[in-house]
Amino acid sequence: MQADDALLEPLNGYNNKYKNEFVQNAYKYFDELIQNAGVDVEANRRTIADIKLKNEEIANVEKKIRKLKRKRFWLFVLGIITIIGWIFVIFYCKKNINPVIRNCEEYLRDLISQRDALIAVAKAQMAPANQRFDWNIPAKLTEMTIPLIQMDQYFDGKKYEYLHRKYGLNDEDENISSVFIQSGSILGNPFLLCKDFNTEMRKKAYSNSITIHWTTYVRTKDGTRAVHHTQTLTATIYEPAPVYWYQTYLVYGNDAAPNLTFSRYPTDVENMTEKQIEKMVKKTAKKLNKKETKSYLDNDDKTNYQRFGNDEFEAIFGGTDRNNELEFNLLFTPLAQKNLLTLMKTKEPYGDDFAFIKDKGLNYIQTEHDQYIDYYINPAVFFGYDHDLMRENFVKINSKWFKSFYFDMAPLMCVPLYQQHKTTEYIYDEDILANLSPYECEMMANKFDPRELKPEDAITPSIYKTHHVKTNGFNDLVAVTAHAYRGERRVTYVSKIGGDGRSHTIPVHWIEYFPVEKTTNMMVNKNEKSRYEYNNIADKVRAGMQGLFKDGHFERGLFAALYLSNDYHEFGGIESIMGQSASVAQAQNIEEIVKKLDNELDNMDKNNQTEPTDEEINKNLSGEEKEVSEDDVEVETSEE
Repeated sequence: MQADDALLEPLNGYNNKYKNEFVQNAYKYFDELIQNAGVDVEANRRTIADIKLKNEEIANVEKKIRKLKRKRFWLFVLGIITIIGWIFVIFYCKKNINPVIRNCEEYLRDLISQRDALIAVAKAQMAPANQRFDWNIPAKLTEMTIPLIQMDQYFDGKKYEYLHRKYGLNDEDENISSVFIQSGSILGNPFLLCKDFNTEMRKKAYSNSITIHWTTYVRTKDGTRAVHHTQTLTATIYEPAPVYWYQTYLVYGNDAAPNLTFSRYPTDVENMTEKQIEKMVKKTAKKLNKKETKSYLDNDDKTNYQRFGNDEFEAIFGGTDRNNELEFNLLFTPLAQKNLLTLMKTKEPYGDDFAFIKDKGLNYIQTEHDQYIDYYINPAVFFGYDHDLMRENFVKINSKWFKSFYFDMAPLMCVPLYQQHKTTEYIYDEDILANLSPYECEMMANKFDPRELKPEDAITPSIYKTHHVKTNGFNDLVAVTAHAYRGERRVTYVSKIGGDGRSHTIPVHWIEYFPVEKTTNMMVNKNEKSRYEYNNIADKVRAGMQGLFKDGHFERGLFAALYLSNDYHEFGGIESIMGQSASVAQAQNIEEIVKKLDNELDNMDKNNQTEPTDEEINKNLSGEEKEVSEDDVEVETSEE
């Protein structure tokens, strides 16, 4: 496949070509899906028009009821002034206002019932389309728009081994678990769009305060006077505690400049004026002159830094911690420099919001905008009952996904050598046993109810790591180990001298964390079914799982379930169930279909783990407090 000329200048390519082409492809995809589903669009539009009319009637009746109730209220207020007036108000309200309110409320209930019946009709009209929305739609639209970019349905074992053996990619850190992964390639060069759930032990502050009182006496001309004093003494201690966060980034493998390492981080240059940029460049140039001189005098190969010849590029892009001047110059040609400077200095859509780290064959891009977008895109986000509204929503959601992904790739595409360098075929020394990568298995594990995998007594979220156990055909059996922490109550008594000259003891309550883990077997079946095909046999799959599997989850042609048996010889029993054709499923009536779609929408992405609050942690703790010596903790005291 030939390089795409529009990608040689990525920012212009997006604004002048890809942005509009993606929108047109999205409209086309949606319209074809609607046509294939057999939706009567005009009938749906008539139903939606009737729903809007009913909503207008409902709003008018609700407004009338509010007016009547306000009138009744003020009549009561006025009636309180006199007894005669009060009697008149009661008589008038019973005879005139209350019946009208009751009639309006009855009419309102009837209108709402009619409106809800119309909504049910609209849902039934659009149900065939809602059934056919599938996973990876943004990825498919991206391929249609930029054929040079190939998107995978899932991250398989073969591509993982390629990245692992050739570039050193690994998934061994027990503090990181993959919650989303999208793999693909550009001219055979592999990339991964990743979202991880991370944890780390950090020092946490625990504080407590006490208030002390004392009295002193002073002499006055009238004698002795008592002076009452109040002081708040505060003690703070610092103890290790786990913190959790999500992180999204891109990994790209390419043999261009294979020995080069460097790093750069966002500069916020898109918000600077030309004068501010000029000032920053001059200031940076002076520092780089000193760096070059020092590198020359040290004569150290590891710090053999040389000026690049483009002060603006080095000041804004950076990369001055590079280890190979020749390869850095080879990579960042004049066109690459121009592309990157244009990308970073242009405020729309994101400006300079990316970190770029190259570690030999692996390139890491992390953008600020990435941290606020949902790359997962559950098909349920496209559900609806208003065709025209769904169509615009479909294009809006997918366009946002494409823009974010495109500008993750843009720093790499600014470098022409990355597009021109085709990968060489990698020869494996042995067969790849696993169907799926550990990243993919972790992602599937993260879709289960966390309570099913949670270690006993754990009070924190879990980091899931997987280990391949066995493969049987299209089934991978993996051991999912959940890493979490249990907690024990602690109290440290901190001594503090008060303003009264006496020593006071301040109790500081805190939690000591201990790692715990639990391993659960999980089966992942690779079946290539669409969401529509799977949903047609979902009931039979659940029935066939009884006694051997539980909590099945399907997406992107993959089915995962927790494996209950310890006998691995039984492993693979799901194969015959998943192998059933969708056509053998019994036809479902439209009410059942709509109900299942509503349930799918209600259950969308409920399993994301969040860092617990202190209140939640304390509620889940058990046992008595254990005193810890002040000498064993890091203490800071203060007074107010």
